[in-house]
Amino acid sequence: MGSRPAYCSREALALALDRALNVYSIEGLDRAIHSATDVIEQAFERRFYPYHGTWYFDVPADDTSTSTPSWKLYTDPVDFISVDSATVGGSAVSGIQLRPDNRTDRPASWLELDRAGATTFRDGTSGTPQRRAAIVGTTGWWDEAKACGALASTLAIGADTADLVTAPAIGVAQVGVGHLLRVGSERLVVDDRLLVDTGENLGADLVSQVSASIPTSITVGDGTDYAAGEMITVGGEVMLIQRVLSNTLFVRRGYAGTPVASHATGTDIYAYRRLLVTRGVAGTTAAEHAGADPVTRWVPPYAIEALAVAIAQETAVQEGAAYARTVGSDDNEREARASGLAAAWKRAKPYSRKGARTYAV
Repeated sequence: MGSRPAYCSREALALALDRALNVYSIEGLDRAIHSATDVIEQAFERRFYPYHGTWYFDVPADDTSTSTPSWKLYTDPVDFISVDSATVGGSAVSGIQLRPDNRTDRPASWLELDRAGATTFRDGTSGTPQRRAAIVGTTGWWDEAKACGALASTLAIGADTADLVTAPAIGVAQVGVGHLLRVGSERLVVDDRLLVDTGENLGADLVSQVSASIPTSITVGDGTDYAAGEMITVGGEVMLIQRVLSNTLFVRRGYAGTPVASHATGTDIYAYRRLLVTRGVAGTTAAEHAGADPVTRWVPPYAIEALAVAIAQETAVQEGAAYARTVGSDDNEREARASGLAAAWKRAKPYSRKGARTYAV
């Protein structure tokens, strides 16, 4: 996966396609979600996920013919979620306010100084005005996050795998490949999910016959160890948990293209709770984290996530058909153009950047 998150996960795409998560399709699914992410960022001319760093802007040159100070700094195409500090020509600037109105549902369009203060964005020193303003902060659309459990054990600085514990409604079931996680001040990108032993076993035999309409029920020792949406493996068969009721799991058998088989009482239950991750991404630094430290997942704007799934679906399906996919038959056979994508683009249109400007007034 690398250091860039995607705007939808591999698992979300696979579920939308109802497609097997096997070694033959994973590369194509990952390529599709990252291709969708690239298309969205280029089309809307902005990056949505949070990134912490230092950003440089031009400022007005010192002009003795006017005494009008600079109160505003337009930072387009950089969207600020928060600002830690700012300097102009090496001198600190104070009283920065995000505008308009410090809204939490979208980033700042410009930075504005408290006019009661003594500092401005005008550079009063000699030298070039280029890149004289240095703003330290977090950029992106927003930093909305969802709880997804906690670390199961200590995460050392050099480690590239992280084990999570889970619980109903919050847990590893909400974590997918391509997601951007946060532990403490560090951000991580999920590159893959690996199996670990849950420590529990089947409470009763499972037969190989399954119903197409009724989920299979599995009895476990502690249902609070599982969450709906989580994938488990029993004897080589992958199952998708659709509902948890007390100590009973209602599952979809033979998920991810695996064969449905018979399993005896006492068979080990494994779950995809070990994450292969890239550490210290989005401008953060890898650090050591203790077991039980909470883990959160960045949530993209929902219209953007839906658009990413839609674009990735079309890419994956067309790629699988060598871009020759058709619908209908005989005289009615025609090329499939995915015309429904237009609706997804329309819903996400408000997130597009309009009228770029980067200067102080």
